[in-house]
Amino acid sequence: MIRAFQTTRSDTQHARTGRTGTTLVEVLISILLMGIGLVALATMFPAAILRTVRAHHLTSATSLRFNVETMLDMYPGYVDQWDDGSFPGAIPSPGVSGYIVVDPQGYIDALDLGSGNENLYGDTITRQTFDTSLTMLDLDRDISGAGDRDDAVLFTTSSDTWEPLVTAAVESFVPPYEYVDVDPKADLTGINDMVGNQTGLVRARAILFSSTGKGAEYRFLTGVEPGSPNRIHWSETFDSVDRNNDGDATDTYPVASTFSPERVQLEVSDPRLSWLMSVRRTYIDGTQVNNNADIVVFFNRSFEPDSETVYTGSTLTIGSAVAEINASDLEPPPKVGNFIFDAEKCHWYKIVSVESTNPYVVSIDRPAVKSSTKLMLVRNVIDVYPLKAFTTD
Repeated sequence: MIRAFQTTRSDTQHARTGRTGTTLVEVLISILLMGIGLVALATMFPAAILRTVRAHHLTSATSLRFNVETMLDMYPGYVDQWDDGSFPGAIPSPGVSGYIVVDPQGYIDALDLGSGNENLYGDTITRQTFDTSLTMLDLDRDISGAGDRDDAVLFTTSSDTWEPLVTAAVESFVPPYEYVDVDPKADLTGINDMVGNQTGLVRARAILFSSTGKGAEYRFLTGVEPGSPNRIHWSETFDSVDRNNDGDATDTYPVASTFSPERVQLEVSDPRLSWLMSVRRTYIDGTQVNNNADIVVFFNRSFEPDSETVYTGSTLTIGSAVAEINASDLEPPPKVGNFIFDAEKCHWYKIVSVESTNPYVVSIDRPAVKSSTKLMLVRNVIDVYPLKAFTTD
């Protein structure tokens, strides 16, 4: 007897629901979608980092700009000095405009390059002489000569960055608490050479971290003791150099006896932000000048021989937001964010787009204030800050 094969309800349900995996096509589609999302997410990180760096630069640059404004209040006579220092005898007639650039670092570096251009920014605008022996400045911090690099750095930079050199455990810290002995294994070679003539903001310091991990103190270094190569000093009595320019070379800067350091980190300042000031001057009468100034803040400013090249034959027309730089095959080429300086009328413009090359035609951030045939491409500028007009006597 042959029995018919019967399929029950439960059997058919099992047949329909027995598939529990995924196909290869589904897996590939999932990977594709996930990859697209990850790529989109990955592209956000570099952009976010660049914007964070840019925001930090702008914040630091703005702070430095306010420092310069304070400097103007402290040393108004420095801007007053005209050309060869014969101010006010060299004042032109009322209504005549003149241009000057206050640029201590540029002056010193141009002097060091031996280009003979230290008294000019570009080829026609006067660059102010930087002489710290002038009564109006009195900034010769290291007493090594008027107008040297250290004093220029002091005058124009922001000590915003410190580079670690050595980190070591503290071996001994005893009265008078003006030095510390570190682990003899620490390599302190070259520290004295670096510390030797430190002045202004080009300085080396020791950061002492407490044994509790809850506090720290810092002191500017004066040197490593020759007879004890692992002993670091911060007292002026170590080498009898008046580092703070107070007329007393015996300052000791002791650390409190209650502070117990466990380790020390030696660092050197790396001042990356610096400024120059361009001033457009209109003479009111024989005793007063109306000044319109721009503070230009740089990041890692370059002082190469070609960094102040003037491209004559360029075209900048009053009222136009397009400029033509009479140059070709520049390396690196002009790019968005670079600044153009009018080397005739002392105005700054930011490049917002590059339209063509050889010669370079660029769009700028505002219509030109004056026409000019001399332009400079100035690199490493963070921003340009116009100051309120001020009058000097």
